[in-house]
Amino acid sequence: MANRILAAAERYRELLEGKSEAELAAFQQTTDLTPGEGPIYQKWQSHAHASGILTLDEATTIYRALGGEAAEWDPAVSLALRLAVTQTMAELGKALLIPA
Repeated sequence: MANRILAAAERYRELLEGKSEAELAAFQQTTDLTPGEGPIYQKWQSHAHASGILTLDEATTIYRALGGEAAEWDPAVSLALRLAVTQTMAELGKALLIPA
C-alpha cells in the first residue's frame, strides 16, 4: 500500500505552486501547533497504527514530521507535508473518537 500521507503531501505541493507569500504564510499558520498539540498528534498516530488505520510507514512519516519525541514540527518538514499531517490528524481525531 502506498503511503497516503506522502501522497497527500504531493497533492498539497501541487496546490501550493504559484501561491503568493501571503497565501503561503496563511497556510503555514493553519499548521502551527498549540502547546500540547504535538504530543496529542503523536498519541493519535500511535493509536491509529495499533488499530490498523495507518500503516507503519504512514505512522512513521507522521512521527518523524512531528520531530519524534520532541512532538513539534521538524524544521525541515515542508509546508505540504505539514498540511497533509494536519489534515490526517483532523480526520483521525474524528475517526478514533479518543480524547486528547
